[in-house]
Amino acid sequence: LIRGDIRNAGALLPAVDEADAVVNLAAVSNDPASDLAPELAWETNYKANELVSQLCQATKKRVVHASSCSVYGFSDGDTFDEESQLGPVTLYAQTKMLSEQCYLHKKVDAVIFRLATVYGYSPKPRFDLVVNTMIGSGFFNGKVMVKGGNQWRPIVHVKDVARAIYMALHAENLGHKIYNLGSNEQNYQVGTLGALVAQALPNAELIHEKDGRDKRSYRVDFGL
Repeated sequence: LIRGDIRNAGALLPAVDEADAVVNLAAVSNDPASDLAPELAWETNYKANELVSQLCQATKKRVVHASSCSVYGFSDGDTFDEESQLGPVTLYAQTKMLSEQCYLHKKVDAVIFRLATVYGYSPKPRFDLVVNTMIGSGFFNGKVMVKGGNQWRPIVHVKDVARAIYMALHAENLGHKIYNLGSNEQNYQVGTLGALVAQALPNAELIHEKDGRDKRSYRVDFGL
């Protein structure tokens, strides 16, 4: 275990040099946190990736970069694929969009995953992601909160993300490209997710607030 700051080249270089490969999951990793510390989000989510890509190119190490489907932004009905025009509507999504460009240089052995919203158990679970938030609120507070409800959100289990990263690290003929990471079967409207969680937690009440502040809505094609 090496404790260090991804923005610090002096700490990062020996770590990358000694590694077999790099999986970059470092980020100020949601919209509220990015809005609270925009300069830190910019430095960590975008500028640090310039450094990581340069070091991986210099050391000839493969790198898997975690981007986000939030780069697609908003659509009433269209389904986004990897060739779709991007339209990020938050600072977090903007930094993720820009970070992808750092790894598209032909001399960087890189794959970029645009992750659907991750859910699932972990030893230290995050409760700022839509499914985990609903489960946590329903279990601990007896209330499953849905704000808005019509907006689309793709989701993916954390074990599937881990499996995809493993495959990307070990693939012999890795396509130097961007992949949406998720499944077509797990594109949900937020209201449907809330109903499913409430159904699984019989002691929880489903509370629907029609006026949600979240303006993101994206249904994603994972057919590649």
